[in-house]
Amino acid sequence: MHMKTSLLLYLLLASFLAAQNRNGEKVVKQEHAASDKEEITKVEMRWAQAEDLYDAKVLNDILGEGFVSMNEFGELKNKAQEIASDADWKAPGSQVIDELSIRVDGDSAIALGRFTFTDRNSGRVVRQGRFVDTLLRRNGRWQVIANSYVRTDVNCRQDSLPSH
Repeated sequence: MHMKTSLLLYLLLASFLAAQNRNGEKVVKQEHAASDKEEITKVEMRWAQAEDLYDAKVLNDILGEGFVSMNEFGELKNKAQEIASDADWKAPGSQVIDELSIRVDGDSAIALGRFTFTDRNSGRVVRQGRFVDTLLRRNGRWQVIANSYVRTDVNCRQDSLPSH
């Protein structure tokens, strides 16, 4: 009888420890995912600010090797072209990134969000759209390797309506 009780206690303890380990691993994975999402959010915000202020060093740091971007017209740019075009582009106002949704899978992630530019003087929305960014973790840090966006603001929609 004593041996059966000991064996039962051992099996219960082993099951409990195995369950604790699985739950512990799940908690650690959730903590890493939350931490990754915070880091990716910071990358997105730094990118918006670097575009507004044209900070080529930060842009070079955020955009990974092999980066490719596709704009609302289907035009493609590599990393060097993207950074160069940001030098020539004058933001219509300050940029806000919101409605950010991030999905992390190991060392890769997808970030979906909205960008809004408001006129510096009037506060009126002058450009708005949605983006999708693909990020990879390389050497412990997140970099954007692909970007695509579409404009959703009224001006863009009016420009694309067929004339009657």
